[in-house]
Amino acid sequence: MRTVTSLWLFLLIGCTTATPAPHIHYLMRSDAPDRSERVSSPARVGIRKVTVAPYLDRPGLVLESAPSQVRSARYHEWAEPLAKGLRSLLRAELSSTLGADVDDNEAQASHWTYAIDVTIDQFHGTSAGDALLVASWRIDRIAKDDGGAHYRFARRVPLARPGYAALAEAQVELARQLASTIAASLDEGS
Repeated sequence: MRTVTSLWLFLLIGCTTATPAPHIHYLMRSDAPDRSERVSSPARVGIRKVTVAPYLDRPGLVLESAPSQVRSARYHEWAEPLAKGLRSLLRAELSSTLGADVDDNEAQASHWTYAIDVTIDQFHGTSAGDALLVASWRIDRIAKDDGGAHYRFARRVPLARPGYAALAEAQVELARQLASTIAASLDEGS
């Protein structure tokens, strides 16, 4: 009897100490060419805020599991807070597209001509196999108090293949498209 109890205890402990799945971390980074050779001049454009919806403010990539239901991945996570990664990517992509440094240091805002605030309302995988990004942004002219210009962005792209790695790649692509659209709105507003 003692042997049977020991065997059950051994099996129970073995089942509870199974090796957990490895955590995989994804970076939200730009592929824009490095502009480090250019001498910086004071930025005329700055990113003031990037805000993400509360359901996105967690490490795991978010996937829609059913209509109006989402879940956060346990082992597939952003390597840094999503708002920080998006801010970095948007800054690099805007700098590349505009051909001038875009600042993200609010202490320098008095030197900017334009200040951008970005709000991410939805940024997740869908049950249909797409990545979805719904965002809005506001561009304020620092010298004018005109209420700024407001814009909206809503796009989805199909995943290249199943899996969280494909979702992360598609989300980075959507963020690049958002940056390109923001740059175009700056051109039309100036």
